[in-house]
This record gives sequence, structure tokens and C-alpha cells, in this order.
Amino acid sequence: MSSNDFIDLLFPFPSPAPSNACPERFPGITYETKLALTRKLKDNHTQFHAFRNEQGLHNTMPHQLLALFAMGGSTPLYDAVYKKQEAELLTAFQSPEEITAENYHKFLGNKDYYDAYLEYFHRVVFELGFAATLDEYLLSRGANYPETGAPRHMVNRLLARSFHPMIYLGYGIEFGVPGLVAEGLAQMAVHPQEAPSLLLASDFEIPEDAADAPDLPPLQAGFSSLTLNERKRSLLTLKYLKGDNKFAVHAFTVLARIVKDDRFKCSALNLKPQEDLSEAALLLEHVGKEVGNAIVEYAADWLPDDSGAYILESKVEELCWLGTLLYGIGGYQTDGFVADYYLMHIVTSSIFLPSFLAYLSPASAIVLLRTFLRTTLAWYVARGRPAPPIPQVLRRHGSVSASQARRQARGCGLREPLVPAHPVDPGPWRRTSSDSPARARALR
Repeated sequence: MSSNDFIDLLFPFPSPAPSNACPERFPGITYETKLALTRKLKDNHTQFHAFRNEQGLHNTMPHQLLALFAMGGSTPLYDAVYKKQEAELLTAFQSPEEITAENYHKFLGNKDYYDAYLEYFHRVVFELGFAATLDEYLLSRGANYPETGAPRHMVNRLLARSFHPMIYLGYGIEFGVPGLVAEGLAQMAVHPQEAPSLLLASDFEIPEDAADAPDLPPLQAGFSSLTLNERKRSLLTLKYLKGDNKFAVHAFTVLARIVKDDRFKCSALNLKPQEDLSEAALLLEHVGKEVGNAIVEYAADWLPDDSGAYILESKVEELCWLGTLLYGIGGYQTDGFVADYYLMHIVTSSIFLPSFLAYLSPASAIVLLRTFLRTTLAWYVARGRPAPPIPQVLRRHGSVSASQARRQARGCGLREPLVPAHPVDPGPWRRTSSDSPARARALR
């Protein structure tokens, strides 16, 4: 097979989304836009590195191209995106050594081996397919806590550096592009074990048949939707939990507990503002080291081992709303909205969770969702733990009173009020997160 034929196999035209819960695609997709997209994805794959510079900022060209495609962008726009991005990207270079099954673990976390891992995952994805590759290389116990040797924490690597490897891999899975799946897996392999305390060996002790809880009857399941005020749906979720002695708390309840716990205060953790991308990641590492166990403990009641497919779908919904709350509501201040770059990536990564679940076993899905929640909460603490100003936003943008909002929240299964009765230190980030030059560069 020629190299051109192989690239064509890696980058076919995008396929339909694997789940109805994935974001809808807009009108405007044509044969010409599919062709323009695929050509640019191939060019990026062969010509540029996964990082745009030596500091590790990410090459996000595929993200922009696929977002443009999903929104029905016209053909000339693909050239415009490519021309704007290419001048800022790092040219692809050959790794010092080939990656094989024998030395696969030797160079984990080393950016210089991205090209070698990319070639390795080209073969793996075609040999195993999406589902088996994800299970074996990302979510198996052996990939994270092998019987011999040090832990490898591949799930932590997937979520490292503001969830970027997950976003890469998510685009590949959602649009059915093997080349992008290989890119995402290679990125995962060369990322660090960020906040390893957020992934436990016990997370992989879920029996394969433990998640066989009964799903909702088909008619009821058909009415699933991303809404927060469906009391019946929340009660059905609880009703269909298989475990008799476990009550799955809402993600907002976990957040409320962290908001009210002084162990997570900036002063208690000695957190200071950092806007440089690499230095901000060190804050997450610090949070994981100091209070990672506390975050895991608070999140323990969120997703039981015996959760069925419908419960998993419900928990994906909670994660999407949690990210939206932290970024969308948490960014409001008296003088306007502050868009936090780091919390934004909780939102832009969570939209790929339905695509992941379409290919994962229930046991693997539980591992991913649990670690995603813990990492989300760790980033929230690392960004200063700002209390979401829910009553103020409601008064400013709608006719719903704060008391009505609290009643609606309780109807959705929340057991504790999210808004604390006393002021919480929002952290100094809220004044600076949109102003630094490093942040401005990252948002381009």
C-alpha cells in the first residue's frame, strides 16, 4: 500500500456522530466541504507536530477545522484557518527511536517521541478498532496500574494540560477519523501524569458485570434530554440504581461540599495566581498533591460501581452542566464576565463524553467519568474556588428568583444548597484571568 493510500484510510470523510447526545451538526455540509476538511486534516497530520512550540502549547488546527465543518462552514474558510495557523506551528520531526510493543512504556511523557507514538497508534487503531484500542491502551488496569513496574496513569495523561489529549481523541471518535484517534492517543502518551492522586488502583476493581443495572424502559429512555428541571427524570435515575444501599449524589452536591470546605481555600493551599500555561498546570499538580484525596472522597458517592447505561448517560449530563456552571456562571463579576481559559476547557472537553461512552464498556466508562469529575473539581480549586454567583446572575438575566432556583435545584436531586450562606474568597484569579499576555496568546 502506498503512503498516499494509507493517509486516505486514516482520513476518510467524517462519519455521523456515534451518539444522539453528541452536538448537532449545522446545515451547510456538502461534498466540497468534506473534501476541503479532509485535505487540510491530512496536511496537518503529515506536516506539523502536535505541539505548536517547545513549551508544549497545543496544535489546535484540527479542532478549528472540525468545529468549522460541524457548523456548516463554507469551503474557502478551511484554507483561511490553515493559513492562519500554519505559521505558528512546529514542523513535524522524526523521533529518536521507533515505538514498539516492547518499548511502548519507555518513553511515556516525552514530547520528542510524539511522531513515533503516532506511527505506533496508526497500526494499533487499524488492527484493534476504536473500542478495543480505548479499552486496552487507555482504560484497562494494565494501562494504568500494571502488575509490575510503576503506575502509568494513562487516564491522567488523557486529561492532562487542560484536557487537550481528550479533546483531540474526542474529535477523532465523534467524527470517525482514525488519523485523529491516533493523534489523540499519541498526545496522551507524551503528556505527563498530571495529578495522579485523582486516579486510584481501586477504580479498576469494578467487576465487568457490575454495571449491568437495568436501563430505563425504551419509552422513558427516549425522553432523555439535557435539562435541569425534570424532577421525574431525576427520580427515575435514582429508582433505577441497582445498589440498594447507595444513593448517587448530584455533581452539584459534590461541588457544594467543596465550596463550603475551608481545606480548599486559596490561603489554606497557599495558591497564588499563575497565568502561564505551564505554571498554571503546576497549580493543578499542587492541588492534587495536597487535597486530591479529599476530592476523591467527596466524589465517592457520585457514581456507584453498579451504574447502568442510563445512569451513565445521566452522569454525563451532570458533568456537562457542571462545566457550564463553573465557566459560564462562575465567570460573572460585578464589572462583567471573565472568561477563564482553564475552566473553559472543562466545557469543551465534556461535549465529547457521549462519543467516548458509545465505544466504552460500562466499567471503563465509570473509570473515565469518575476521573473527569475529580479533575474538573481539582481545576476549580486550582483556579481559586470562586463561588458561582447564581442568585446575582438570575436576578440580572431572568425573572426566576433565587428561592425558586433553589426549589428547582432540590427537585433535580440536589441534597445541599450550592450557594453558601457566607461569602467565599473567590481568589485573585478572577481579576486577572483575562488580562495576561500568555492567556491572550492561548486564546488565539
